[in-house]
Amino acid sequence: MQSTTQSNGKVERFIRTSTEEWAYGRSYRHSRVRAQALRVWLDYYNLVRRHTAIGRRTPLPHLVELMVTNVLENAHRIDDMDVVPRRVGLDDPHRPPFGQLSRLGRALARPPSIP
Repeated sequence: MQSTTQSNGKVERFIRTSTEEWAYGRSYRHSRVRAQALRVWLDYYNLVRRHTAIGRRTPLPHLVELMVTNVLENAHRIDDMDVVPRRVGLDDPHRPPFGQLSRLGRALARPPSIP
């Protein structure tokens, strides 16, 4: 990815937000606990927390909207291709693990507790 003034600003804002809300937003007894809290906070940041830069929406619906728009804009290219979709079976190595979806559901159900 090419570095631009806009992307640099987005990265700097993410670092500031993560520092304020995750790293120093609460006290941690051990660095291991802080590292574990990062996973929870990132799920919260991407799936629950509303972002002013995208109209007070969460990033996931915004990303889906961008992907759908991209697919619709490129639909004519797909029509020209000879593509056959394949069904993902339970034994497929590309299938996400079952636990991944339940962890995502738990992250959506409740934001992380911050004392």
